[in-house]
Amino acid sequence: MNRRTLVILLSVLILLAVASSWLSFESSEKQRRQRQAASQSQDYYLQQAEITTLNASGQAEQQLSSAFIAHYPEQQVMKLQEAELRLMSAPDRVWKLQAREAKVDLSDNSLYLQQQVQLQQLNAENLSTLQLNTERLTLHPESGFIETDAPLQLKHAQGSLHATGLHAYLDQDRIELLSEVKLRYEP
Repeated sequence: MNRRTLVILLSVLILLAVASSWLSFESSEKQRRQRQAASQSQDYYLQQAEITTLNASGQAEQQLSSAFIAHYPEQQVMKLQEAELRLMSAPDRVWKLQAREAKVDLSDNSLYLQQQVQLQQLNAENLSTLQLNTERLTLHPESGFIETDAPLQLKHAQGSLHATGLHAYLDQDRIELLSEVKLRYEP
């Protein structure tokens, strides 16, 4: 075998090794993309949905309505669009949350609201007595705890305030404002 034939043979073997390696990489990359797409795929969706949860005595405890709800089983989340949630802690006290987008973490039932988030406390006549506006808010429904690290505005009949960040317990009427608090009081 002469030197030229040997060089050609080695070149062909190297090209085959590179091509084989490249095909193997492409195949595994395609499989990875398919697994990722499957893990992000929804198994059902609801349009114009209204869901009511009842307490032990059969009274409405929570009402959720949304223009669109998609369930993602692998991620254990539900994503909502144009969401509204009403929490009825007592007949004369209802908390109403609204947002353009929301996500429910099904592992702990936390609700993450974003984009034009509004929280209102409604009285027996269904009138707003307190209103909070922000861009992000997290609700932990089991404890009635809400939180945000975003700027917010809180309106009440006696005035309004602006702040950044909030921790609140809805059932205890307790609110902690975290920073940059500006209050305007109107008697």
